[in-house]
Amino acid sequence: MSAESSERNIGRVVIELRPGLPNAIALETAMRLAQAFKFEIRGLFIDNEEMETLSELTITRTVSFSGKTLKQPSRNEIEREALLAVSSMRRQFNKMAERAMLQHQFMTVRDHPVRAIRTACDRNIGETILVLTERLALHHLGEIQELLVSAENLWGILMVAPGAKRRTGPVILKVESMDGVSKMLKSAELLASPENGAIILVTDEDSDVLGKRSAELYETVDPSSRVQVLSAQIPDDRPDLMRETIRRLRGGLVIAEFGGSLVQDGKNLKALANALDCPLMITTPSG
Repeated sequence: MSAESSERNIGRVVIELRPGLPNAIALETAMRLAQAFKFEIRGLFIDNEEMETLSELTITRTVSFSGKTLKQPSRNEIEREALLAVSSMRRQFNKMAERAMLQHQFMTVRDHPVRAIRTACDRNIGETILVLTERLALHHLGEIQELLVSAENLWGILMVAPGAKRRTGPVILKVESMDGVSKMLKSAELLASPENGAIILVTDEDSDVLGKRSAELYETVDPSSRVQVLSAQIPDDRPDLMRETIRRLRGGLVIAEFGGSLVQDGKNLKALANALDCPLMITTPSG
């Protein structure tokens, strides 16, 4: 059920793919997002323009299994290996998307990674969710932060750390304001798994305010949804405590707003991604 590019107002999940074995949890979560929101999914292989000079570097060598250097590979050999890797990724991606019955497309773009990602967002009329490798997100942290703030059609960026192993568990929402919780909650309801459909809202609101707002909140959700509201009044200068609070809830997916108390900025993002055993969705600022 492959779909060519169109200009319809449809949302897209765009997953960055790299040579080698892709992160299985990242791929599965990307498919799950696309199914939940009825988005199409796009695999994006970035042929980094910085690799153009790879074959010219004297440190680039072909090494035998014995560990002895055999020769410096030619540009043609490097390009041939790259084409084989891309072909393998394309087959795996298409197979998973077809199994999930999703509209899908595999793209290869030669550009700087962040420019390629921004183009993927800007070309889409509908909302976009990016699924990035931790390596790209953290290596280009400043540009990714700017993308979260400025990209018009970007709803959020999903990161999966290499050590993440958990596929199931409650959807955990770190809510910065109960006023803006409706959209996040509706998203969590769509993403909650049949096996463990619980949703845990973690908020900084004090107990008095929370008591008044919780009744309103429960009226907006499906009666079958299992929603728990947790007040975690932790100082903003202790993101480590908030990080540990979230980690102990053992979620299958964490959703948090960029610029909030959990993902304050790029400084604590690496520690957060590595502390969690599950995917982390960072949404664009609501303000």
